[in-house]
Amino acid sequence: MPLIEELDEDGNVVDEDGCAEETQEEREERDEGKRRWREKLSAMEKEEKERVEIQFSAAEEQRNAGNERLAQSDIEGACESYEQALSELTMVGNEPENRTRAEKANTALHLNLALALLKLQKYEDVKFQCSSALLVDDKNVKALYRRGLAQAALARNAALFQEAEAQAACSDFEAALAAEPANVEAQRELAKLRAELRAHERDLAKKQKETWSQVFGGKTVIEGEEDLPPPPPPPTMRPCKNTNLHLVVSAEGAGVVDGQGRPVLSDLSMELRQSWCVGLTGGEPAARSALGRLLSGQAKAATGRVVVHPKEPKPGRRKDPEPIDSSILFGGGALFFALI
Repeated sequence: MPLIEELDEDGNVVDEDGCAEETQEEREERDEGKRRWREKLSAMEKEEKERVEIQFSAAEEQRNAGNERLAQSDIEGACESYEQALSELTMVGNEPENRTRAEKANTALHLNLALALLKLQKYEDVKFQCSSALLVDDKNVKALYRRGLAQAALARNAALFQEAEAQAACSDFEAALAAEPANVEAQRELAKLRAELRAHERDLAKKQKETWSQVFGGKTVIEGEEDLPPPPPPPTMRPCKNTNLHLVVSAEGAGVVDGQGRPVLSDLSMELRQSWCVGLTGGEPAARSALGRLLSGQAKAATGRVVVHPKEPKPGRRKDPEPIDSSILFGGGALFFALI
């Protein structure tokens, strides 16, 4: 204790920091202030808890009223009750248990409101309510299913089928089935919507084909004409033109047999004229090869005959025409016929 003590104006001893020592009366007054503050804080906390409980009770009362109205087919009234219940839960304090309790209650209210809005066909509002529920629980089956229903309805009800909405609905149904594979309603709606998407794709492809066929010279369909049978295809064999050209080779009832005497080609009658282009398809490969050999002179006709007609000389040339080398004329043809 210092030998010399400093006193303030009231005679109180001043400590080393320059502050007067607290008197007993001041200590009692300070303690009394703390006590009063604790009591006030406790009363405020109690009052806040009571207020929050009142909000939860009011929200539950409105939720029950909404359920009753929905059961009585008062859809508009049910929506009003659910919205009022949601407004009661907007401020429930910052206590973690109260926030968790409010989120759970809000999720149920969003789902109930979405169900009522579905009945009113307010599909955009349904999407909003379900999305709000999914912010708390992103795997909530009811929210996914009801949002899928709303998006499917928007896709169907538009003037033109909305493929994007339909695809989004399919994604919601698939997510609901991933969380609950045995959900029969989600399975049914997903299968139905997928079938509609396939039909839409077929119709779109058909319309595009009709549009582009008209752009590039296609025929415009006249009313009633779409029911007419399609025209018959052109014949495989068509009459030849330029029959006045020089006859190069002709066959009448010609036939060819193989080494064992079995017929390979029979009853062939045909004409080949200058500048003609003749193609052969189908039939047995042996018959096509036999035809090539027959026309090129590599095989003789077992029945009928094959005649090579020399071309008459032009005026001013020698009278005796040179014989035609049939192997030169038809050698390439024989290979052609054999390969078709």
